[in-house]
Amino acid sequence: MRILTALRATLTPAFAVACLALAVGLSGTAYAAVKVGATDIKRDAVRAKHIKAGAVRADEVRDGSLTGLDIQDGSLSGADLQDRTVGRDDLAPSARGITDAELVWRTSSATGSEPSKSVTAQCPDGKVAISGGAIINGSDNNVYITESSPPSGAAGPLQQGWFILAQEEEGTDGGNWDIRGFAVCVSLG
Repeated sequence: MRILTALRATLTPAFAVACLALAVGLSGTAYAAVKVGATDIKRDAVRAKHIKAGAVRADEVRDGSLTGLDIQDGSLSGADLQDRTVGRDDLAPSARGITDAELVWRTSSATGSEPSKSVTAQCPDGKVAISGGAIINGSDNNVYITESSPPSGAAGPLQQGWFILAQEEEGTDGGNWDIRGFAVCVSLG
């Protein structure tokens, strides 16, 4: 009985509360007695790494607070923009379209009957050729255009001229003929 009497003497309400506090503390359970609001958080304390992906919606972002630097390159398409919100001046120069179009004509220097003749219509500085073609002058239907393209060996997708090659039909005399070639030259942006 002595053990039971000694045990009763140590089991006081203070001892019970202390044991309960120890058990709760060791269990790792916590409870916030107050709700944390925006005014409780230091300015610039929350960074992107603290926010779960997809947690911020458009209606939660202040109008006018985002700039182009906040948008990842290639993340927007035309479907993401409202109609008529982007003007020509908002685009990069290379995306502004075609302006100042002109036809540049050149005539082959050779006249007479020759098996083939060529001419290159060259665009003025600052313009590129987007197309071209030719007219054959003086032939009796025995001469054909066999090539109409940017000049061979020209580098890159934008060319400054247009090459035309015409040939007489094999075994015929094309008579006195020449090529009048043209390039459609434009300014971009």
